[in-house]
Amino acid sequence: MNIKSIIKGAGLLVVVVLLVSGINSMIRPPSRTEIPLAQQYTNLIKEFPQKGSENIVLISQALLKVEREIKQPQPDLFSVVTNLNEIKEFASSSTVKNESFISPRYGKMNVEQFMNLLDGFIDPIVKKLQGSPEQFGQPRPNIPVPPKPGALSTQKPAGLANVGNSCFMNAAIQSLVSLERLNEVLLKPATINLYTINSISAQYINLIKTITASPSATIDPLPFCLSGWLLMQAKPLTQQDAAEFAQLLVQRLISQDVNRAKIPTGINQEIAALFMLTIASGERNLIINEPSTRNIEANETSVRLTIKQADKTLLQCLQNNFKKDELPDYGLIKVNALLGARYYFLSILARTEFVEQKLVKNEQPISFALTNFDISSLSLGKRNFAPYQLKACIIHNGVPGGGHYTAYVRREQNWFFCNDSVITTVPPQEMQAIAHRGYGNTVKDTPVMFFYEQ
Repeated sequence: MNIKSIIKGAGLLVVVVLLVSGINSMIRPPSRTEIPLAQQYTNLIKEFPQKGSENIVLISQALLKVEREIKQPQPDLFSVVTNLNEIKEFASSSTVKNESFISPRYGKMNVEQFMNLLDGFIDPIVKKLQGSPEQFGQPRPNIPVPPKPGALSTQKPAGLANVGNSCFMNAAIQSLVSLERLNEVLLKPATINLYTINSISAQYINLIKTITASPSATIDPLPFCLSGWLLMQAKPLTQQDAAEFAQLLVQRLISQDVNRAKIPTGINQEIAALFMLTIASGERNLIINEPSTRNIEANETSVRLTIKQADKTLLQCLQNNFKKDELPDYGLIKVNALLGARYYFLSILARTEFVEQKLVKNEQPISFALTNFDISSLSLGKRNFAPYQLKACIIHNGVPGGGHYTAYVRREQNWFFCNDSVITTVPPQEMQAIAHRGYGNTVKDTPVMFFYEQ
């Protein structure tokens, strides 16, 4: 066999191989390449407009925030699902779900129909998580985990972006995050499973993971804020009461969001043990010297105080709210007393009142203690309570129902002023001056809520 015949044979073989390969490719369908999760999500949210009504824009911003999270090298899928469920809950409102828009692929549709498409994206992730329970509640691997659960860096706290009149939530969040013992409980890996998956409590736990692991950063809290406005039963992008929001969030963490399949009593006792105060109130008849039928012991997460004209300090406010009031015209003595206090002591100053049928703000300065705050005088029989140290204080400037909220928070012995995304260090002598005069930078910066710990 000469060289020419070898070359001809080889050429014939190549032709045969190419023909067979081409026929096989026509018979066998091309292998399906699985679209990455992040790309699936991006393709989906392209169908939702970025412009439109206020509600449409809010949902769009929240969807885009989740997109940034899911594009991380190792995204926290539980956090992704929680955020999407919060968006779905907001979108389920009767005023939102029927809003319509034009989708590039599906044409005219409404928000509710888009959320049904979103369910098709969420369900496979949930099944994946159910097959990997160890992923629940775990921080994203590429974020450094604090050496101790709940431990706070002495560096500047992470700032929180103002997504539109969300300063009331930002101030409350910064104050609550400063409570390290609470963080220790919430950041245990199993704790998040104690709450329903779409609850604001689960969302808050995911938020504090990011905050405590990202000192000096700026966090976008939009998905959480959507839940916050729902919690306040308020329209998005509206200013609300920061103290009321903080109080409601603590109550949710204690009981209302608890998964009863995990805790049949419906109460997270670990958190209740940190906050719940026992307050006694009742009346005694002066004529026959017997208690009336109105003797009540109530468990509260905080005390709400009315400011009287003579009050100059927070302790005076408390003492004037927890005291005997003699009503001789009615033959009664009214009694208010603190029976039991916990590790945290939260007090709210009621700054708004009606004067001549108009809601006005009481801007009376109220000085407060930074350390060694003794509330034993509020108890029956002068029971001794361990002294408290101030951890945070919420400040309000402006008119009722509006204005701006900020917070002073303490990390170990360092004080910081939290004004949304802007965090500044407060020198010790300046903080002492603020506490002594009873207001912030101006007389309009009035304290509305105090967070003390033993």
